[in-house]
Amino acid sequence: MHTRARTHARTHAHTFAIAHTLTHTALRTAHVRQVIRKLVVQQPMVLLSQLGGMVDLIIKCLDPAIPRLREQCFKIAGSIIRDMVSTYPMISSVRLQNAQRLAVGDAEGFVTVYDLRTATRWQHFKTHERPVTALAVSQNGKMVATYSVDEQTIKVYQVGAANEWASSPIMKQASRCGR
Repeated sequence: MHTRARTHARTHAHTFAIAHTLTHTALRTAHVRQVIRKLVVQQPMVLLSQLGGMVDLIIKCLDPAIPRLREQCFKIAGSIIRDMVSTYPMISSVRLQNAQRLAVGDAEGFVTVYDLRTATRWQHFKTHERPVTALAVSQNGKMVATYSVDEQTIKVYQVGAANEWASSPIMKQASRCGR
């Protein structure tokens, strides 16, 4: 176990270096994409504590204000995002008529919703006092459901008239599953 803890700590320490390199030239290479994909698909726990930061960095690569970077990274970043959505239950995406959103729950209980077309944070709001373990966005993009296994609570939020998520849930339900 001691060796396993050291390996995890060493891997965790290198996660930031990988993420930082990702935003510069490295994401443009197929090799780096394969490394990131391997971590996401085969060792998802390695990136779990840095997931929000990794998504932030990938989104920055899609910034339309930097067209050359966006062009070089578009396919690779999209592939990594798809891998993350299919691997991590706290990441969900929805394609709308005029937008594509990516929602990410984090260890601090926040949900960040990105607009993938503009590569910006669209919304950021607190949902739980403990980590968001899972989330789902409705097909029409009007509601998001979050779950925290530590709190054993499901919360549902909806988009209000100002096109922002409500600050308090429209539904809160303690779950009977888990521990």
